[in-house]
Amino acid sequence: MFMPRAKRSPRDLFHNPRNNLLLANQNLVDHLAFDIQTLPEYKSASELVSYQMVTRLAHGLVQQQGLHGRNWQFQVLQVPPLQTPNESMTILLSPVLQA
Repeated sequence: MFMPRAKRSPRDLFHNPRNNLLLANQNLVDHLAFDIQTLPEYKSASELVSYQMVTRLAHGLVQQQGLHGRNWQFQVLQVPPLQTPNESMTILLSPVLQA
């Protein structure tokens, strides 16, 4: 999971922008994972639009944490439900990027 499931309230039935954004972000990461798994061997993941969008999403999250000017990278894992993530579940490790 990219993000833990958000708490809900009765108000969310009518207006729920934060949870909708979190759901859209999770969907984007899920889309990238699928794109990587179906990527032909001769293509690079960095050519995927979903990869570029997740890179921008991750960059924005790094900026929100106030990590300006620091190096960072992100990882996409395929984690079955109720299992603890480990390195063998990695389907993508981005290059080191700068905030």
